[in-house]
Amino acid sequence: MNFTQKMCHYKAWANEKTFAALQLVDPDEIYRNRHSCFSSILSTLTHSYAIDDIFRAHLEGRVHRYEHKNVTSLTTLEELRSKVNKMDRWWIGYAGQLNETKEDELVEYTFLDGSKGAMTRQEMVIHQFNNSTYQRAYIDKKLYSIHDIPTTTAYPDNT
Repeated sequence: MNFTQKMCHYKAWANEKTFAALQLVDPDEIYRNRHSCFSSILSTLTHSYAIDDIFRAHLEGRVHRYEHKNVTSLTTLEELRSKVNKMDRWWIGYAGQLNETKEDELVEYTFLDGSKGAMTRQEMVIHQFNNSTYQRAYIDKKLYSIHDIPTTTAYPDNT
């Protein structure tokens, strides 16, 4: 298994562990306004999913449907869990078909603000890994303050 595959497997594992921890929380806490860049735990998860979907579109060479990184159309936690699980399976499959030549291939794209960007395919996978780790850390902090339920999704714990 190559590095990008390991990262995608870890990301799926950590996402599932986060959703499992959220099942232990009063649903009102998941929707509660937190007065931060993402208004709630659910909106943080939705943002992370949207960024995954945007970068997936970049990697597939197609236009995505997003106009903003803070997605306002929220779904239920279970619906989002299903979407994230499906997206994680896509990332695992995508990483599994990359070889060294494809990993180093440059992909040009347009940011949401209209500016241009370019990363290699491997850099895009790494970006997604880091973005989702950052979002889960925010959620872990909130879970700890709500119920003292840290999810412990650090990479070495993926055993």
